[in-house]
Amino acid sequence: MIRLINYIGYCIYSFLPLYLFFLIYYCYYNKEAYALLCVMLIIASSLFLIIIIYSKPTNIYVCSKDEVKKASVFSYNNILFLILFFMFWIIDFPILLLPLISFAVILLLYKLNFIFISYTLLIFKYKVYYIRGKKVYSKKSYEELLIYLKKNKYIQIKEISSNIFLEDENYNLKRNYCH
Repeated sequence: MIRLINYIGYCIYSFLPLYLFFLIYYCYYNKEAYALLCVMLIIASSLFLIIIIYSKPTNIYVCSKDEVKKASVFSYNNILFLILFFMFWIIDFPILLLPLISFAVILLLYKLNFIFISYTLLIFKYKVYYIRGKKVYSKKSYEELLIYLKKNKYIQIKEISSNIFLEDENYNLKRNYCH
C-alpha cells in the first residue's frame, strides 16, 4: 500500500513545473475551476515531495559499482506519458471527470510498472541512474556514487515503486537490515 501511495505521489509531483505552466495558462484564459485544480495539484505535489524527500529509507539495495549506468533524461516513456497528460489537460474535459480519469491512468501505470523520469526531482538536482534495470535517483554525481558503492557495496533507498528508488544516506541503516 505504501508503494502505491508513493507512486501516486511520484506521478503527481513529477510534473510540478507543468502545473505552474497550466496555472498561468488557465488564469490568462479565465478558467477559474481549472486554475483551482492546478493550485490543488501544486499543493498536493509539494506535500508529496516533502513527505518523500524527508522520510526515512525503507530498504538497502546491495549492488556493485559495475551495475550502475547513467540514465537518459529524455526517453520514449516520458514522451508517451506527456502525451497522455496533455491529452487530458488541453482538451476541455468536465472538471469532475479530469481527476478521476487521471487517477485511473495512474493506477493503470502502477499496475504495468511504468517507469518515467520525474522532472521535478531533476530540478532539485537529483541525478538518474539505472541499477539492475531499476531507476535510482541520487544527489551524488556518477563518480561519487561509484566511489560510494566501491566502498560500501550498498545504498540506502526509499522505495517509490518496485522499479523506482530514491537514494538517501542520511540514516545509518546497516547492511543486514532488510525490510
